[in-house]
Amino acid sequence: MDVQRIVHGFVARLGERLGTSLTLQNGVCALYDEQDRELAVIEIPLPGSAVMLYCRLGRSGAGLDYQRLLTANFDMGSMRGCWFALDRGALCLCTQREIADLDEQRFCDLAMGFIAQAKTMRNTLQ
Repeated sequence: MDVQRIVHGFVARLGERLGTSLTLQNGVCALYDEQDRELAVIEIPLPGSAVMLYCRLGRSGAGLDYQRLLTANFDMGSMRGCWFALDRGALCLCTQREIADLDEQRFCDLAMGFIAQAKTMRNTLQ
């Protein structure tokens, strides 16, 4: 299974759905909104059996209640398969799926759902 080729097709299909051209570059594709805020980063971490989506929601320490955020990671209903993490001083929302479990439609649904979840979480945190 050529993972890069498969995910490249997924990303191209997502681009069609969003009305833009999207491609993977070195296994990564980043999507931004009109205000240049990160909507989602799609990445194929090595060894390449899964696809990861993440989004930086804000800087850590910006009045965030880390106890509440860590507790939210266990709220399956509101987190919808996502979790919070810290990356180089930024609070991120993350999710991951096995590529073998996806097709173009499932991938697009995953990406669109993740983007909606990231927007909701960003608004909630502000």
